[in-house]
Amino acid sequence: MKKSGILIIILSALAFSLSCEKRPEGGSYPGGGSTVTPPSPDDVPESGDLNICTIASLNAGDAVEDSHSDAISRSSVVLDWRSYRLLGQDITGVEVSVYPRMALTPDGECQLFYHKKEGTSVAGNRIYWMTSDDLVNWKYKGLYTDVFDITDSHGNPNKQGFADCFPLTLADGSMISVTSTRAVRTVNGISYRENKDDAGLVIKRSSDNGGTWSSEFEKIYTGNNWEPFLLQKKNGDIHCYFTDSNQNLPGVWDGVYNNSGTALIVSEDNGRTWSEAKRISATLRDQKGSDYLFTDQMPTVIELSSGELVGAFESDKAKGGQSTDYHISFAYSGTDGEWDEVSPVTGGPADREDYVFPGCAPYLVHFPSGENLVSYNNDSKFYMRMSTDAGAHNWGDEMLAFPETGYFWGAMMPVGTHRVFAAIGGSEKGMQTGTFVLNHDITATARTVETDGDNRDWALTDEALFAGSRSQAQMSVRCSASSDMLYLMFDVLDDNISVNDYVTFLAAAPDASSLSGSAIRITASVGGLRSVEHYSGSAWETLADASVTVGTAIDGTVNTAKDEDNGYLIEIAVPKSLLPVSDGEIKADFALFDMSAGEDSVRPVDSPSLWPKIKGL
Repeated sequence: MKKSGILIIILSALAFSLSCEKRPEGGSYPGGGSTVTPPSPDDVPESGDLNICTIASLNAGDAVEDSHSDAISRSSVVLDWRSYRLLGQDITGVEVSVYPRMALTPDGECQLFYHKKEGTSVAGNRIYWMTSDDLVNWKYKGLYTDVFDITDSHGNPNKQGFADCFPLTLADGSMISVTSTRAVRTVNGISYRENKDDAGLVIKRSSDNGGTWSSEFEKIYTGNNWEPFLLQKKNGDIHCYFTDSNQNLPGVWDGVYNNSGTALIVSEDNGRTWSEAKRISATLRDQKGSDYLFTDQMPTVIELSSGELVGAFESDKAKGGQSTDYHISFAYSGTDGEWDEVSPVTGGPADREDYVFPGCAPYLVHFPSGENLVSYNNDSKFYMRMSTDAGAHNWGDEMLAFPETGYFWGAMMPVGTHRVFAAIGGSEKGMQTGTFVLNHDITATARTVETDGDNRDWALTDEALFAGSRSQAQMSVRCSASSDMLYLMFDVLDDNISVNDYVTFLAAAPDASSLSGSAIRITASVGGLRSVEHYSGSAWETLADASVTVGTAIDGTVNTAKDEDNGYLIEIAVPKSLLPVSDGEIKADFALFDMSAGEDSVRPVDSPSLWPKIKGL
């Protein structure tokens, strides 16, 4: 493979000539007008085989607990566009797949459980499953649990059904799954609500990485319930939370049956024995005489580094007899990590945030670095929000996570320290799945780098940032630093490389909240350096006498759409003297411009207050 040599360019003010290729909507060429681009560079390296690092292979170092808890305002998550899939019946085996729940096995396989919509029953009564080694390609495994005939607790012929299967890999390498079960038919006017003895939670086990599961269920709880959620705490205790609908009987008051709350059973011996159930969260929704109507259902719980437990719940704000009005509520255990049993007439716990924003079916994830993420569905769309504080009491702006609408009941699963896999079903279009990447402050690795467009001397453990939610063209960025230089490595995947594709590095002072005269912008393409600019106070202007070194390598052909390319590497060395470094830090943003999709950036390029920091300079 022939790589471009080191390009050391002393820039002077240059006027850009007209180009016959207009920029696409959604992007802009630095220094260009509304319809012009810079001239195409001549020094494009010859194609060769490159090992372009994907974001999934990076950030492989050990996490430092709570390392970013004081910098959460600069953290964000972004969908990896290449991971996004719409899984139809040809994959899931069912027309409408509902309520996905998943876990990674000890050897890294994802097992995803779901059920299908059956007639008027959205929840369904049978559990199906599928597996994936890469969270992109899936293998249908068929039925996990089927219905079977029973004589119910009232002596009537009935069917035992199953829903809401939740798998969990335990610290000792074994796996368990907990499923809600009930007698599903209404016989002689008696529904599952009255057949409480036939309802409950049942468990299966696997001791071979999920390869096989026990054929028989063990019942660990008896009573009406929905939506179990499993969490193994750091001390090894297993918590099984569930929607407690034991009070869902006629008599709360006429026409109102959706009385709920969240209950908990605990195992201290890896799921062999379980405690009695206790209600740990309930919001008093309405009261009529001595009848109390509670809410808080579809629980999900995380454990913070402090040991405090945070729960998110679907809470109905509507009063008795009115249409539902679902919101997301949060409750907090305190730093001892133990839930007290709530009052049967007032609910609790006292430390809670009720009806924070509209939504259903919340799901929480805690990143080791300190950030917290919640997903939920609202108006048939799948959304996410990040907490704006480490304790998860306050939540930021809503982000539309997946593009398709008409969905409900989603879930998330942590993958390593910087990624989250998510899925949501409920539509004939198929189940939406995809992986989201955490971007936050990074620390430059201390080393001197030869700027030759070769990524073999960049370790996979180097911290990385990612942009790649708009199209198949996406980039990962890593940083290293010596005593006087900052080095940047851009790994760009792109199956249709254009000579006018480029990457951008922006730098601002570590305390910057807006662009100022100290801000710097550098752009480079496969042909080498394009521009170095500083912010004049109102516009970007070419910076003269700036020594910047660029090395590039390419795996594909530029401006030829007939073949499929792999991508390219761009390596940049920037003198620290050019950058607004203070106390070894700068704020930085990175963007990728692709001719087919426009500009995609780690954070908004005009909002330095949101840019992550590069530390260790």
